[in-house]
Amino acid sequence: PPVVPAQSTATDPAEGLHLQHWFLIRSRAEIALYEDDTEQMTDLDAQLRPFLGPAFAHVEAVATETRYCLARFAIRRGDPQAARKVMRPIARMRQPYVRTFIRLIEAAVAELEGRREVARDKLVGALGDADACKMAGVAALARLRLAQLNGDALDDACAALARCGVVDTERFARVYATWPSSTASG
Repeated sequence: PPVVPAQSTATDPAEGLHLQHWFLIRSRAEIALYEDDTEQMTDLDAQLRPFLGPAFAHVEAVATETRYCLARFAIRRGDPQAARKVMRPIARMRQPYVRTFIRLIEAAVAELEGRREVARDKLVGALGDADACKMAGVAALARLRLAQLNGDALDDACAALARCGVVDTERFARVYATWPSSTASG
């Protein structure tokens, strides 16, 4: 991953948590997912957890996206219990854009546990939520995971992702529709 110079953060995280630190760690987390760097994911998992504390409890985006990131790390580790546990506090949220990501995690957890029908249902729900929010790229990712789950051709989903500007489908899918590594590429 690219090295971010220390001077890119205005204050030292040891002096307190700031939103700029969350953006920095979150960006590194997405790079680690993109690169499938499990060692880096382990380090970043610990760095993200403080953002679930009281300092940012009132910032919905930080709380939901931090949980989503930690759950994706758990999926890559093959740990459905950890993914479920970190998502539990937001599992009942009803905003379609948040529900999309919750259902993508629930689908991956179901796949890890061998519950394919549940995984399919969650992906269909994620697809509906993504379409409702006009999140074309995420809808295409849900279609990609459905096609992988069903053993179907991936051409249509890959073409939809290409129309959204995605160059590397496998890596993009690993970041935003994280899936168990043993059951599908990405």
